[in-house]
Amino acid sequence: MQFTVEEDAVPKSETESWEGPYSTYDGSWKKFLSRSVSHICAPGFFLLLGISMVLFTSSRRELLGWSWLRITAHHFLRGALFLLVDYVFDFAGVLPQLVDLIHGRTVTDSHGNKYGKGDEGKVIYHALFALYRVMTALGLSMMLLALLLPLFSVADYLKRGLGEVIGWLGFLLSFAVSTVAIVVAQGDENLMNPPKEYPHRFHVVHNVEETLGRVFLYPGHLFRNWEMITYPVFPWIGIAFVGMGCGFALKRTDPHSFHRRLRIFSVLAFTAFFCIRLFGGRLNYRGRQRGEDIGGNAWIAFFTQTKYPPDLAFASITLGVLFLLLSFFGHSAFQSFEAVIEGGDDTDTSREADLEDKRDIKFFFCALKKEKCLHLLLHPIVVFGKNPLFFYVTHKYIIQSVEAMFRVPSEPVGRFRLGVVIAAWILLLFLMFGACVLFHRYRTSPRRPDVFRHL
Repeated sequence: MQFTVEEDAVPKSETESWEGPYSTYDGSWKKFLSRSVSHICAPGFFLLLGISMVLFTSSRRELLGWSWLRITAHHFLRGALFLLVDYVFDFAGVLPQLVDLIHGRTVTDSHGNKYGKGDEGKVIYHALFALYRVMTALGLSMMLLALLLPLFSVADYLKRGLGEVIGWLGFLLSFAVSTVAIVVAQGDENLMNPPKEYPHRFHVVHNVEETLGRVFLYPGHLFRNWEMITYPVFPWIGIAFVGMGCGFALKRTDPHSFHRRLRIFSVLAFTAFFCIRLFGGRLNYRGRQRGEDIGGNAWIAFFTQTKYPPDLAFASITLGVLFLLLSFFGHSAFQSFEAVIEGGDDTDTSREADLEDKRDIKFFFCALKKEKCLHLLLHPIVVFGKNPLFFYVTHKYIIQSVEAMFRVPSEPVGRFRLGVVIAAWILLLFLMFGACVLFHRYRTSPRRPDVFRHL
């Protein structure tokens, strides 16, 4: 029995796929909302990936004179690092299982396979190669976009605004390809119990063509029934295309105008969501719009979309939320940060890294003391954003290590309630704030290896 959160708090993501089990969170608003708040994470990764690639390229080309070859090589290296991070990230989940195996307990994976003492090597191997998730799709998308970015940049230079248009066209094309592929594959089959043949998700691939189909279009099993790809490149790369369009728009407009445009895009995205859910028919991969009798709360059913892979309804509502968040957490929200610190003249970005880190800590406690709630909320986000991969991997290992320690004396028999999990998560953010400040100091020091620049 795994030591997890309360059973009715967080549902399995298995119910969000284009085929197989599907539910509307048993009509529970707590279960629905606790899962829904995390839906913006993956789209946010891809959106910010596109924005950052454009802004990084602009700064290196215009300020440092980097060649296109060097910029492309940088993006390929970072994309490869994302692929590696996916392996390292998933390995954290094996720590509690190893504790169980060492104590002679039986471990059962998500596919029903059982492991006993002596199977530690097999469990580690399966943990490393069982699941290819968001970081794999991010890495592959970055590599593909790195090849297209020079063309998009030249087009935007030759005709003002063309880069943004190309970004939206890339989004529409990516989702058009994915939607046609998924809807044709679904056909008139029973979506709850699909046949075990390619390209259906429970089919094990046997050749290069089927493997490429899994990587680029159809989430499902790979070469064995314990291997699975959950994030195909299409349509996720389409959201990165939107990010690139936003990056080109941000380059040529002032922040305030850009944020106003984001709010307009948000309204359009929410409108598109309601139109798709009400009139979209097969544009919705699952649910009552596809004739499935799923029961439960009607409102929850309406707002339950397919994430693996995302359909247009999922993309629309998550992009709507992300555009609102970007407009709020944008440049204008940070303009008065330094005013919170008394004698806030430490604004020279050329200062030493340790001075910057002292300001990070000083700012946080000054905001806390002066009850500057907005700054107290925003500044840790900036600190985390300076070290994204370090935060992403480290917080996972801390969580899994704590679970492993709980399992050392005996197998836990209870479940954490959702409120306890939220409190523990807030405490973890405090710890990660300090850890990210210290890591940023090392990462920006002259003594650090070059690879740390990418973390």
